[in-house]
Amino acid sequence: MAIIRPFRAFRPPPQMADQVAELPYDVVSASEARAIASQRPHSFFHVSRAEIDFGENQNPHDSIVYEKAKKNLEKLVYDKALLQDSRESFYVYQLKFQGRTQTGIVALCSTDEYEKGIIKRHELTRQDKEDDRVKHIEFCSAHTGLVFLTYRRNEVLKNAVYKEIENKSPDTNITTSDSVEHKIWSISDPKTIYGLAHIMQKVSSLYIADGHHRAHAAWRVGRSRSSSDSKFFMAGIFSEDELKILPYYRILKNIPKNIESVLQLSNYFSLKTLEGVDSFEPRRPHEFGIYFNEKWYELTLRPETVDKSDLIKSLDVYILQENLLKPVFGIKDPRTDENIDFMGGVRGVNALREHCREKNFLGITLFATSLEEVMNVADKSLIMPPKSTWFEPKLRSGLFVNRFD
Repeated sequence: MAIIRPFRAFRPPPQMADQVAELPYDVVSASEARAIASQRPHSFFHVSRAEIDFGENQNPHDSIVYEKAKKNLEKLVYDKALLQDSRESFYVYQLKFQGRTQTGIVALCSTDEYEKGIIKRHELTRQDKEDDRVKHIEFCSAHTGLVFLTYRRNEVLKNAVYKEIENKSPDTNITTSDSVEHKIWSISDPKTIYGLAHIMQKVSSLYIADGHHRAHAAWRVGRSRSSSDSKFFMAGIFSEDELKILPYYRILKNIPKNIESVLQLSNYFSLKTLEGVDSFEPRRPHEFGIYFNEKWYELTLRPETVDKSDLIKSLDVYILQENLLKPVFGIKDPRTDENIDFMGGVRGVNALREHCREKNFLGITLFATSLEEVMNVADKSLIMPPKSTWFEPKLRSGLFVNRFD
């Protein structure tokens, strides 16, 4: 059973939505957020990344930063850049990007169901990042970002969502700078709310696509507070058949000069130098691209080395880490090693190439993890390797805020 409930969201008025809405806090750097927000006084980065309102050397985890986030949220409400809906509602949130549409429900989900594993995760969280979002929630007394959830294909639920927006104009309709179209419809009719909630109760599991730290932080806050409102978190819930995972590129900074000899050290791959190739994107699982010093290489996993009986060990992100990055380049923990960086596949292989060319870094392309793999891992209560998935488009922060207490 998946429990969802309506809420009275704080939302920007339609004419201000494009000035408030921003990418999630954790996909931009402080300098990027500062540059954007400097031109937009109502940018939600003033709430989600409040350190940008201080000097560049400000510790983002100081209490004064979280206090500033609270004041900035209150200012958005005071300036009427965020208005609270008069009635409890579900919301239909639709995103269109590069010819693809995904349409889902924004609602409150239970932290108890997260604890029980009905809302399933596939990633580990880091204590420091958890603590950051816990403090942010506690100071603001609000959930300010959506947790991105998905469910296995369910035509009854999906059709019910689409029925609610058929021939109806959206409350909000904006196109953000990355060419993503965002539309929002509110659903406040009690009978309709009951019907959608009843259909959702027949969904056995929800899966976290993105926002593991937000979900876990919400659970921690819910355990520490007595108010019922704090035991629910905001989520955007979408059908798995409308979502797309992009590859998550790897970037290595300190590279040995004899790179071809180094790559041949691994017994798990066959190596091919690609002459006259400007870019290379893997076309199938167990295929990898390496770019360094103006040259592309193709690495192909030897079939006899694949452990098809193990969900985790058969993943390309695991194969790459355990059979190349760790034994050959010494990357023991990709979450903390300073020699490795990452780039979301939405930027494209050409952006990876140019970045590595400029910095003299080594770039690695790989085939995208499938959503079926993600859900199968979550069903087994297993954990995927770090940086396994990049979902695109990103749900915007600032389009919904749930204040409590």
